[in-house]
This record gives sequence, C-alpha cells and structure tokens, in this order.
Amino acid sequence: MTTLFQSKRKITLKGKLKAVWKLSIPAIPAQLTSIIMQYIDTAMVGGLGADASASIGIVSTST
Repeated sequence: MTTLFQSKRKITLKGKLKAVWKLSIPAIPAQLTSIIMQYIDTAMVGGLGADASASIGIVSTST
C-alpha cells in the first residue's frame, strides 16, 4: 500500500478501488461483530423486562 501512494505515477481508478477495498477489509468484520454483540446484549437483557430492553436500545445507538 505504501508503494502505491508514494509512487509518482498517476493512480488509475482500478488502483484506487483496489486500495479502498484492501483498506476496508478490517472494518467489515468489525462492524459485523459489533452488530452481533448488540443482538446478543438485547437477547440477554430481554428476559429482564421492557425497561432493561429500552436501556440497551438507548446504549446501542450511542455506540
């Protein structure tokens, strides 16, 4: 990645898209993990009642 950005050649659209894809790969599993954890939190707290479920809903939108 460093050589791509340090080269003095013009970067093509294909090269830019490839760089964006490579940089976004870690963010995709991180986002999926976050969503799964929110579902787990909601499921665990759901048995405690409506007030507890509402508090999880408030916290999950802030994170």
